[in-house]
Amino acid sequence: MMPNIGLLKQRGFNLIESAVVLGVVGLVIGGIWGAASAISLANKTNRIVNGTLDGVRNIQKLISISDSTAIGNAVYLDANFLISASVFPADFSVNGTVVHPAGGAITVRNWAVTPRSFDVMVSGLERSLCINILYKLRGIIGSADGSDGWRELYVGSSTGGGGENAWISLTALRAMDPSSTCAYSPSNRIRMRFAYRQIK
Repeated sequence: MMPNIGLLKQRGFNLIESAVVLGVVGLVIGGIWGAASAISLANKTNRIVNGTLDGVRNIQKLISISDSTAIGNAVYLDANFLISASVFPADFSVNGTVVHPAGGAITVRNWAVTPRSFDVMVSGLERSLCINILYKLRGIIGSADGSDGWRELYVGSSTGGGGENAWISLTALRAMDPSSTCAYSPSNRIRMRFAYRQIK
């Protein structure tokens, strides 16, 4: 009986061909994963910056310079007040605290000394997110002269107990390299200082 030539010619992938196929699949999946990660990072950056600056504008509408004096110096604004007054977007409220989309805390501290101002501290930022936020802030305040309430900015550690770097002026922020400012850490903190606007 003659062997079936067709069956003899059929064969599966050999080891080299399998490795090539797996390599191509890996590159495709890696490319998709990288693109998805970049989109997610950009989305988080936009939500944090836009939500935080919305909160700043709402604080400037709600609290006057005289209110700042009554609140007291170096006093943190109560999270329940920030949430009930809808200072930040609704999705920034988690279990009675103000939390940004990457999971870190946002706190606001009042300064009743002249000039009356307040700090907004955005904590728990991974390095890549910290860098992206600084780039975005740099673009937003590129033409700022301080009349919109911007004062200065700190970058440091969420766990540093106030151990941020020196204040960065608006002029310096426009020229700085964010990649040399944010630490290789999941606990970067960006601390922004703004002036109160209202006089009562």
